[in-house]
Amino acid sequence: MMQCQSFTHLPSPVRTLWMGFRNRSARYTSADEIPTLATNLPAFAIDEKHLGRYKSLCGLSGKGVPPFYPLTLAYPMSLRLLSQRAVPFSMFRMLNRKITVSQLQPLPPGEPFDIHSAIASHTVKERGIDLHVTTNLSLDDTSFWNCTNTFFFKGAGLKENGMPKVEAGSKSVPSGLEGRTSNDKHLAAKDTRSTSWFLPHGNGFRFARVCGDSNGIHFSHRYARMLGFEGAFAQPMLVMDKCLEKAGWRTMKEGFSSTIRLKGQLYYGRDLTLTYDDTAEGKFFDLFCEGNERPSISGVLKTI
Repeated sequence: MMQCQSFTHLPSPVRTLWMGFRNRSARYTSADEIPTLATNLPAFAIDEKHLGRYKSLCGLSGKGVPPFYPLTLAYPMSLRLLSQRAVPFSMFRMLNRKITVSQLQPLPPGEPFDIHSAIASHTVKERGIDLHVTTNLSLDDTSFWNCTNTFFFKGAGLKENGMPKVEAGSKSVPSGLEGRTSNDKHLAAKDTRSTSWFLPHGNGFRFARVCGDSNGIHFSHRYARMLGFEGAFAQPMLVMDKCLEKAGWRTMKEGFSSTIRLKGQLYYGRDLTLTYDDTAEGKFFDLFCEGNERPSISGVLKTI
């Protein structure tokens, strides 16, 4: 039976970090069970001030709710799930490497809606495990926006005779295949467009308070370097809607589905370069960070 915790407001990121530190598990093994947990926040209404801070920090113009803004509502709910004692991972060792979003219709302005997040499934890898956390936004029991955040946890005890052990209800994928995308062939065309902008210092902590991801690697250069990074780097949510706006896809009047693959860091104080193309198969984009020849983010959007 799924355990569900209800909230009257979005979970506190600071308390989530404290819970994650207190309940952290250092190592996952194939003997550990993946719990079925959920969080629920009924009758939630968008705070215009919160939306305004998001758009200001992201450097967005225009009216309405940006397509990826609901991720700032989904992320605090998802992280609270991962901070629970029953989860056999340390949330401080997780890597968010893929986000899928489906929007059936624009967010209803001024209408209170329900937010429901759950640990939906997992995929065993050769070097760890992918945990898939879903979030659904619904109004009158009708879903209008949903996402899946895929978190990778590197762990021991997964191999058995050189092959990954697969738990019941999970699936196994050979290492390396899950990261391939078709963006290379779509963005290699001569008519592919590009644009650049600078990612300034100073917004990391403020955006952490907006998006619910308060990991110190996003605002403390010293802490990030202690963990082996070149410095503090931005949360993907800070630039995802900016990519759409730069590509002229800011207003999604129709329903859409999107897959965003997170491949590298977006360091503050560097130039970002977006390459994009609008094809019959979908809208494709890659976002590069200065100093890295490979894309840090690759995305595709398709009308549904």
